[in-house]
Formats: sequence, structure tokens, C-alpha cells
Amino acid sequence: DIKQVIQSDMGLRYLYRNELLTVMEQARSELDYQLSLSQASTEDLLPLLRQAQDACNQWFAFIDERDVEEAIAAVLKEKAP
Repeated sequence: DIKQVIQSDMGLRYLYRNELLTVMEQARSELDYQLSLSQASTEDLLPLLRQAQDACNQWFAFIDERDVEEAIAAVLKEKAP
């Protein structure tokens, strides 16, 4: 059933978006903590940023390439003098 496929697709989009937002919030908190220390470490921050990048890549993978091309063209058209 097409409706179930669409709902499943939307559910995955929300899942990846929420994962991205959650991990970015954790990364921001970790960065703030590390900046408060006299000797900062990236040991805990880098894995969080990699998780965020993975979630972002999965989220963007749902966007059709033609839609991206149209969006880029629209932005370039607006910037043209």
C-alpha cells in the first residue's frame, strides 16, 4: 500500500532528523564542557560529530537529486545581478 510506504519514509526522515538534532545537542554540550577545561580533549567530541555527520548524510539521502539541482539553480538565479 502506497500510503504505508509514504508513512514509513516520513518516519525514517523524522528519525534521522531527530537523531541529528540530539547528537548535535550532545556535541554542543561536550564542546562547552571541553572549553571550560584547562586542557581540552577531542576524544569524546569527535565520535559525536561523526554520528551527526552520518545522521545528516542519511537524512539528506532521502532528497531526490533533481530536487537538489532545482534548489541550487533557484538560489543561483536569486544571486545573479
